[in-house]
Amino acid sequence: MKYFIFDMGGVLKRAIPYDLIKDEPSMINISNLSDEQIAKYDKYKIEMERGTYSTLDYLRDYSEFFNKKNISYEEYIENYNEIGYKYGGVYKEAVDTLYNLKKDDYKIYMLSNLNDTAFNSFSSEFDISIFDELFLSFKLHMVKPEKNIYEYVIRKINGNPREMCFFDDKKINIDAAKECQMNGFVTTGETISEMVKKALQK
Repeated sequence: MKYFIFDMGGVLKRAIPYDLIKDEPSMINISNLSDEQIAKYDKYKIEMERGTYSTLDYLRDYSEFFNKKNISYEEYIENYNEIGYKYGGVYKEAVDTLYNLKKDDYKIYMLSNLNDTAFNSFSSEFDISIFDELFLSFKLHMVKPEKNIYEYVIRKINGNPREMCFFDDKKINIDAAKECQMNGFVTTGETISEMVKKALQK
């Protein structure tokens, strides 16, 4: 393997269980939404990751349903970051694994479905300069597991996809990468070191 590509949520940074944060000011009270509004909400979450629907759009359309009514953009961002620090945080093992790869002159990348708010929060905790390149869904206007985002990554890295290895916590995303001839491992931050070792043995 020459190229190592990592998802963010669940792999580099802990995924936050909803039951721990459902009462936070910046969380929507789903019980106040109609079935139609829930369907739109689910669609908009994907479009935020695609970068076609902004955080400001989200607050405009749904702020009346937040635990704190009509929460401002500044309040939303502050509470969002507090949630990340309190319940999430980066995996130390993931940080150590990436720095060990970098020390051994491997190329490392991040490929993640996330919106601008999530990325800004992550980059305030993690030294993103370690990555040779960032492939962020909200900037590329493409999301996993769509085939085009993997093809874009392969073109940009300009290497043999069989020498690329992708690590993600969702099997559907790994399966899509494999369909594009990349190697892949389903992993989380707790198992990332073990999975990278397996990749190095391929």
